[in-house]
Amino acid sequence: MRVSKSGNSDEFLTLTVETEDDLWYLSNIIEPGDQIRATVMRRVEQQSDMTRSKETGRKPMTVTVSVESCTFQDFSGVLKVLGTVSSGPDDAVGSYQSININPGTSIDIWKPAWSQEQRNLLKEAEEQTFSEGTYFISCDEEEAQLFQLRTYGIRPLGKVESGRTGKYYDSADTTAKYFENVRELVRKYVPKGSVLIVLGSQFTAESLTKQLSSDNSMMLKIIFFPTSRTDEGAVYEFLRSEKGAETVKNARIARDASLLNAFLIHLRSDGKATYGYEQVKGSVELGAVETLLITDREFRTSRGRELLELASNSGATVHVISTSNDGGKMLTGFGGVAAILRYVTGAT
Repeated sequence: MRVSKSGNSDEFLTLTVETEDDLWYLSNIIEPGDQIRATVMRRVEQQSDMTRSKETGRKPMTVTVSVESCTFQDFSGVLKVLGTVSSGPDDAVGSYQSININPGTSIDIWKPAWSQEQRNLLKEAEEQTFSEGTYFISCDEEEAQLFQLRTYGIRPLGKVESGRTGKYYDSADTTAKYFENVRELVRKYVPKGSVLIVLGSQFTAESLTKQLSSDNSMMLKIIFFPTSRTDEGAVYEFLRSEKGAETVKNARIARDASLLNAFLIHLRSDGKATYGYEQVKGSVELGAVETLLITDREFRTSRGRELLELASNSGATVHVISTSNDGGKMLTGFGGVAAILRYVTGAT
C-alpha cells in the first residue's frame, strides 16, 4: 500500500491500494466515525426543457463519507464502505453513499484518533514485502487442490479429480491424464517464477512433483513436502513445520502459526499463557502480558479496542490474526483473545 499526505488537507492521509491483501489491512483500519474521501460514480437526474422528462445517468464526483460500516468479503477483491455524505455536491450531502475499494483505488482517510495497532497495521501494509507468488498443491490418488498463499489466509483456486473408479481402472493411463490435468490447472493460475509446493502422500505427491519438475517451460521453483493431510489442512501442516517457517518466513500467516504454536506450548507446559477476554484483560492490567493475540473480528469490537489500549499502555506486543485462516479459527475457539505471559499469574 502506498501512503502519503493528502494534497488537499494535512488532516487526511492518501492511501493507494496495490494488492488484495491491502484490503484486509484497511478492513481493520477503517471504522465507524472515520471520514473517507473518494471519487465515485453517482446517479444524477437531468431534466429536458423540451419534454420536461427526467433522464437518469451517472457521472464521477468526489465525496467525503462519514463511515457507518466497512465490509470485506474474503478473496472478493473489494472492500465496501457505507456511510452518509458529509461533503460534496449540495444534492448529495446527507444521503447514503457506498464506496467500493479495489486494488488500484486511491482514497483519503481521516480518523478522529489512531490506535497504536492501527498505525502498526498501516506501516506493515506500507512495508509489505511478502510476495504473492507462493502456491500449494495438496494431492492424493483421487484429487488435487490448488491454493494461493495470501497475507491473511489460504485462497482456493481450483481442483482436479483423478477419475479413478473401481479396482480395475487403467492405472497408467488414468494417472497420466490426472497429472496432465493438474499441470493445466497450474498453468492457468500459477505465474512463471512462482514457488509451487506439492503436499500430500509420499507416493502420489512425490510422483507429481517429478512430473511437474520435468517440464522446464513452466519455470517454477517446485518443492515437495510430505504431509498426512491431503486437503487445505496440508497447507497449515506445512506452515507449522520448520521447512514452512523457513520457506515463507516473511508471510504474516506464518507468524500467526508460529505465535499460536508458542501460545499452545506455554499453555500445556509452564502456564505462561491465558485466554478469554476477562482472563487476558486481568493479565494485561497486571502488566504480565508479553504478546496479545486477537482475532480481526474481536479487534474491530469496542471491547477489543479497550483491551488493545490497555495492552499498548502496558508495553505488550499485539498481533492481529485473520479469522480467514486456520489460526484465526483456532483462536476463535479460545474466545478470540489469548496471551503469552511474562510470568505465571494463575489467570488461565
